[in-house]
Amino acid sequence: INNQIIMEKFKRAGALILSNDLKNCLMVFQKSSQLWGIPKGHVEKNENSFMCMLREVREEIGLNLNNIKFEVLGNIVIYKESYIYIIRLFLDILPILSPPFERGNENHEISKIEWVTINDSFKRKNNSITKNALYSFKKYMENKNCVKVY
Repeated sequence: INNQIIMEKFKRAGALILSNDLKNCLMVFQKSSQLWGIPKGHVEKNENSFMCMLREVREEIGLNLNNIKFEVLGNIVIYKESYIYIIRLFLDILPILSPPFERGNENHEISKIEWVTINDSFKRKNNSITKNALYSFKKYMENKNCVKVY
């Protein structure tokens, strides 16, 4: 990945965070929109999309990915301006505190954080970026002939 191109091209970045078995994803409930989503936000000056994603995950759900083993399964570009990483955590599902961990969610924009099965994630009232990310992940899984998630 050429980070310079990403830095100039994308306005937002975030992550579809998956459990080790790829059957669950972390979702956040956004107070302002009253919609479910994935951790994401605006790329700041002197930041590439990967740095933005790491920061947004830490800010919104209090999870520091620098301290956790994970793998990037792929990337999704949504509306030509949002760069979403599909991330698999090499962890069992951990309980998530709501409101979020001690640090993070500085603007209190997130009121709930939940692990949701991929199947159930489609049934929620999701923002459009999240809908696109989930649909892309479902197609990715079908094409890979991996674990069926629905």
